[in-house]
Parts: sequence; structure tokens; C-alpha cells
Amino acid sequence: MADLVLVPGESVQIVLERPERALVICFGVGSTLHAASLHPSIKALEIADLSRHVLEQADLFAESNGGVLRDPRTSVFVDDGRHRLATQPEGAYDLITLEPPPIAFAGVSSLYSREFYALGRSRLKAGGYLTQWLPGYQVPADAVLSMIRAFVDVFPASVLLSGDDNELILMGVNGPSITLDIDALERRIGERPAVRAELERIDLGALTEIAGMFAGSAEAL
Repeated sequence: MADLVLVPGESVQIVLERPERALVICFGVGSTLHAASLHPSIKALEIADLSRHVLEQADLFAESNGGVLRDPRTSVFVDDGRHRLATQPEGAYDLITLEPPPIAFAGVSSLYSREFYALGRSRLKAGGYLTQWLPGYQVPADAVLSMIRAFVDVFPASVLLSGDDNELILMGVNGPSITLDIDALERRIGERPAVRAELERIDLGALTEIAGMFAGSAEAL
């Protein structure tokens, strides 16, 4: 199965065995999309964001996003992420990742629903991953628990990761389990200089620091 690394904050880095197609829902400053672009096996990157204005401001954050919208592998869709998923065939993506705006924004809460997660899982290839920022400090604790329950109901094989500034990340796999093979992880990061450089830039150059992000297993969730 795939090995992976999750990096907190604005950038979510995932190391899969040979990811080829990824969808990022919500652009932000573009660091998540840029992180996905670092993997040499990626053939197609898609970004879906309802705000054309946000996308037009991408160059202001080029230091964070590396000008990823100019990457020839990148396709931009001014579209609702749910609609983008609904128009794709089952098993379309190796990775779907979300970093939505604050949950109080209109329509954002639907991205934390059981129905959305079921749609997302149906569009993942076998062994594909869905990751999502969890707004733990924006909503009451019971709302956070409801979000986690909806996620785990659809992704029984899932984990909770801790980021910086009290951020949390949910990660689920379209498969039976999530494992962390430290030896394989070290080898694969070593084979990807751009990924290693990005990890070191955000102070996650040591494997112990990466492993320390795992805050909750599927059983605990």
C-alpha cells in the first residue's frame, strides 16, 4: 500500500507510491496544490474553487505556491468542488484534498457531510486518499465530533493528524487500513528531492517529527 506524509498548516504534503491524478478543492494561497505538484509521477493536477477572484490573486502568493497555476499539468475549474466530483467517473483520482474557507462561509458546511465524503470516496481509486482540514477552533466541540463521525462512517480506515496553530487534518483511505512504514517512507522521500526540500523548509525534515503528527487512530476516532 502507499506510504504518506501529511504536513500541517497551509501545505498538505502527501507521498503516495505513484500518484498520477489529484484534485484540490479550494485554492487558498495555493500551497496545497503546489505540494501535490512536487511529486514526479503526477500527470494531472486539478483545482476547483468557486472564487475567480481568489484564483486571479495567485501570483501575490507565488512564494507559497511556486506559480503552480502555470504548471502545464494544472487544470483550473471555477466550480463547486462537489459539482466537479459529481461530473467525474468513479475511481478518477489518487488524491482528493480540501482546505476550505471558514465553516461559517455559505455552503462550506456541506463539505463536512457524510454525503460529500461518500461522493469523494467513490471518486478515489483503490488505495487513494482524501484529506481535509478540520476547523477544530472555529466550531463547538460537539460539532467537531459530528464532523469526525461523518468522516469515519465513510472512511473507517482513517487517522487524525495534528498540524500547527491547533490545526487538525483528517485523512482517510479508500482501502482497508493506513500504515506508516518508516523505512519505506525514508527511502521514498530520499528519492524525491523537491519533497524533501519542502519538508525541511517547514521544519519536518526528521521522520520522528512526521510520525509525531499522528494524533488519533481509526479505533480512537
